[in-house]
Amino acid sequence: MIAETLRQAIAQKEWTISRAAREADVDRTFLSRLLSGHPPPRARDGRKSADDDPRYEQLAAALGLDPDAFLNQVQREQELRTGNTPDAHNLLLSRVLADVQREYDPETTAELNLVVGRLGQRIQESGGTMEFYRQLLAQPALHRRRRAGASQSSPELMIANHKGRDPLWVDDNLPPLCDALIELGYRCHTVQVDVGLDVRFDMAAVLQKLGTREPVAIRQVMGLSPG
Repeated sequence: MIAETLRQAIAQKEWTISRAAREADVDRTFLSRLLSGHPPPRARDGRKSADDDPRYEQLAAALGLDPDAFLNQVQREQELRTGNTPDAHNLLLSRVLADVQREYDPETTAELNLVVGRLGQRIQESGGTMEFYRQLLAQPALHRRRRAGASQSSPELMIANHKGRDPLWVDDNLPPLCDALIELGYRCHTVQVDVGLDVRFDMAAVLQKLGTREPVAIRQVMGLSPG
């Protein structure tokens, strides 16, 4: 595993994780996840292979690793993760859906089931979670539906203060489907299920961004209504 390769190289340098990240000019969290045994992520800008992701070359150079051997090791682990990701996504989605669907009315629950039932397929058709995430950015966003006096610095709804997370925003008035999708995104981080952190974070990002699109756009991007 690349985690062991990196641990040995850092130990030989007698560096801390922070020092290693600084010398390689990579984010410390990124390096810490690799050292913890998480699958090596692909670059967010297109899910590029290890050859096109400068972080791995930078790590190899800073730690004195053979660059070709290290990149091949990273690619092998990325390919292994890719083969397991669809099942992990579906498992996570089924658990979070079971965790929240009793909290909504039957009509919302039925539509939520349809959306979640299509989500894994739509992600695969798009080429991955982040590719689908970028598609969502092009969809019409919800506008603020908050109490009078809320800041109007941005017309797009932000979910950092979604109701139930901050008492200042208990009067948020989201469409039920959007509310449910955002709640599913939060549950991705807390539900008890055996999937990696990368799967949780990616799916949470997709669900929460999906929940900030207009309901008509959600149905269209999911193939549930005419485009």
